[in-house]
Amino acid sequence: GVGMSSMSSGSTFGNIYGSSTAMFVFIKTSIKRCTALTTGQTFLSLSKEFKTCMTNYVDMLRSRCPAGVPMGGGSNLSTYKLPPNGELSMCYLINTGEYCAEVVPQLEQMIQQKIQPAFSDKVSFDTEVDAFMDLVAHCIKVLVAGLMDRLDASFKTMAAINWGTFASVGEESQYLHTCNAVLVEAIPKIREALSSSYFSNLCNKISTEILARYLDVIVKQKHISEMATQQLLLDTYNMKAVLTQLPNLDSPTHSGGVHKPPTAMYLKLVNNKIAHIEMILKLVGTPEDMLLERFRIMWPDGQPSDLQLLMSLKGTKRNDQQVILEMLGLSAAGKMLNKTAHTIFAAGAGAGAGAAAAMHGATLSSSASSSAAGGGSEVPAAATGGSGGSGAYSAASA
Repeated sequence: GVGMSSMSSGSTFGNIYGSSTAMFVFIKTSIKRCTALTTGQTFLSLSKEFKTCMTNYVDMLRSRCPAGVPMGGGSNLSTYKLPPNGELSMCYLINTGEYCAEVVPQLEQMIQQKIQPAFSDKVSFDTEVDAFMDLVAHCIKVLVAGLMDRLDASFKTMAAINWGTFASVGEESQYLHTCNAVLVEAIPKIREALSSSYFSNLCNKISTEILARYLDVIVKQKHISEMATQQLLLDTYNMKAVLTQLPNLDSPTHSGGVHKPPTAMYLKLVNNKIAHIEMILKLVGTPEDMLLERFRIMWPDGQPSDLQLLMSLKGTKRNDQQVILEMLGLSAAGKMLNKTAHTIFAAGAGAGAGAAAAMHGATLSSSASSSAAGGGSEVPAAATGGSGGSGAYSAASA
């Protein structure tokens, strides 16, 4: 079952599986019974049984995750499909794993304090803490993959559009409506159920995956017409509007309440990725005779392969592509020669200055020697350059 568990440190763990608190209550009772009789070897053996208990519990929780589904197409990778409301189960698993990972170190410390000193260094639950954290990481991976699986139909619709013959710009494309509907249905439920410490992380991952898939569909097109770039720029603007507000999305059944504004780091992540996509679309829509110049300005660290991709999307003829690539290569070579010349000049100027300083120093030294020989005043050294946690179950309460 799922229950609310208040942490003695002041934080609150909600929506965790009640079996986790039941496990720690059982362990706490066992410790009390054992220490009433012995705190020696038998207590150490009991602590090892606790390790086995927790390992089995992690395995049981992990078994509640959906199994991986082969992606096909010759790939060895797997994806995950979530059943209806499956995102809630994943949230409970993440919360439970986080809760257990916080309580287990308290349990370890308490046993180390109660057991005979000779055995205290043999008590370690580090492996179990790692297992619970691995569970959390796996569940986040499954949750993100499951949401991306639900968005798959939207991206397939986008990929099926013939962007090469696109003739007129309209409203927001239908595939974005479908994408938005999936997010509006899932995100509010996840925000309500998931530990806040992981919700921000999840939003980062989802936005990153969505924009990577969106860009992948664009660059895999055979041809994108100039009008299509305008439509895609409009769609990208609307995508940005949705993703910048992703953490605060509401639905008719999950709304109300005051939400925290998206973090500056999250907005920077989304804005940077959107800006990169917009740059690519603007370059694809650039007239061919201006492409090279704008490529140098807008994508200064762009590689020849990037320029070649842009020309392929524009439908530039192979021969023309080669000419433009050669011009880019000559430009890069020219910049390199200028940089080398500047370096050589700077080094030469430095060497000349050094030689002049050496000659000046020799003159001063000669003058000093003459003055000393003639009983005159000594040249100052400066003139020659000389100078000198806690939880529903608090382990500490055992």
